[in-house]
Amino acid sequence: MENLKLNMKKQRNYSLDLLKFISSFLIVCIHFKISGKTGELITIIARFAVPVFFMVSGYYSYNDDEHHIKNKILNILKLYFFAFVIYFCYNVAVKMLSGQVREALWYVSTYLRPRYVLPAILFNESNTAMHLWFLGSLLYSYLIQWCVVKFKIKDNIVYILSCALLLIHIALGIGLSVIGIETPDFLAKNYMLRNFLFMGFPLFALGQFMRKKEDVLLKEISTIHIISVFILGMAEAFIMNEINWEKDLYLGSILLGFTLFVAALKLEKKVYNPNLVKLFNTSTIVYLIHVMIGDILAHTSLENMLFYQYTRPFIIFVISVIIALVLNKVSEKDKK
Repeated sequence: MENLKLNMKKQRNYSLDLLKFISSFLIVCIHFKISGKTGELITIIARFAVPVFFMVSGYYSYNDDEHHIKNKILNILKLYFFAFVIYFCYNVAVKMLSGQVREALWYVSTYLRPRYVLPAILFNESNTAMHLWFLGSLLYSYLIQWCVVKFKIKDNIVYILSCALLLIHIALGIGLSVIGIETPDFLAKNYMLRNFLFMGFPLFALGQFMRKKEDVLLKEISTIHIISVFILGMAEAFIMNEINWEKDLYLGSILLGFTLFVAALKLEKKVYNPNLVKLFNTSTIVYLIHVMIGDILAHTSLENMLFYQYTRPFIIFVISVIIALVLNKVSEKDKK
């Protein structure tokens, strides 16, 4: 019965879409911080947003066959290529319009230099736009999942390896700092730990584990558990903010993402207004365009206004959502 249930197409959980929508706003908060200590705290709390996106992808891919995984790989490739072209052209255009012809030529030439190309290929580092590392990491996660299905690797092996890789990330990214040891030089660059191997696929696998054990999680994890773990995650964020330890991922980030994910699973049958559902479905486009929107606004007089410095992510997010709604509307008409 369990296998039959897993083989059935998973019903769309709009509460998870809501969680993704909230997470997309928090990602904007990470990339365009609010000024002051409050902004730094929000940035630390917001770090659970990226784990949520990886977990959602893993959750919906669990028990997919090779054909479905190939389709997802192709979709991510198309999205990655589209985003790459848009941001590449945008970066060149900005430099050329600013009269920085030499800088524009240097930027184009970086795609021929191993020191810039290799990190992109090996560790998902993006020289085109800082946030596109996620798409590269997600692409590699699906490729790994295809290999898992192709060669029939057991789930438990995948989960054990994923836990080990995630523990390495936490140990090297946070643990060394806690005990007063400086991070080794070769790990100093963000992409050495923030990539598919030590972050993307382990969190992707966590989402798959949650899909496999969904019935157990919903039965064993109560609202009290969710609230308790949520408080622990928030407490860690306050502590990290006080001691000025800014990292890409915290243990609390995983705990917050996990508990909010379980909360969304518990609300799977909740019915939302159709207009809200359309709003939730803007998260992917918001993720893709918000960096460009923020950069454009940074070249206006808004950047020097105190009001904007304290509302920057809200304004960027609202503009991005409006554009996303328009694009989705156009896409719907084209399909019809």
